[in-house]
Amino acid sequence: MVSKGDFMDIYISKEIQRITEQIIIEYKPDKIILFESAARNDMKPDSDVDFLIIKKDSPLYGADRIREQY
Repeated sequence: MVSKGDFMDIYISKEIQRITEQIIIEYKPDKIILFESAARNDMKPDSDVDFLIIKKDSPLYGADRIREQY
């Protein structure tokens, strides 16, 4: 039998995988790094998921890069 905690771990892992796949399709990054509590497998009910997306060929910087996405 799967406990509630195990179910949430499986759900969160699948959701992280889904988000990662969407990032790859949309932005084609050089690297994606998961960090903080999700990377440590130490998430709490109010935790968020933190990604660092590295893309070397982005022609814009800072706020201009953010505006490009919208």
